[in-house]
Amino acid sequence: MTTLPTPEECARNILAIYKRQNVRTGEMLLRNALQSNFVNGGRADDFSAGLDYCVENGWLKTKPDKTNMYFLTEVGFAQS
Repeated sequence: MTTLPTPEECARNILAIYKRQNVRTGEMLLRNALQSNFVNGGRADDFSAGLDYCVENGWLKTKPDKTNMYFLTEVGFAQS
């Protein structure tokens, strides 16, 4: 029986995408780029839960007028 990943595990997978792309604090990636690189076809629900976890914990932030852009914060960089 397969165990589903936790939101935190999904969030750490998202941060790993930033690390592989050499993204620094204050730089961003688009939601589509993140989703297409998310753990080899991970479930959409897992991706959404991970992205929410990143934002709720201050690892990533968005701007109100640019909701498809996710900026890496200092806290997120330290976690990656």
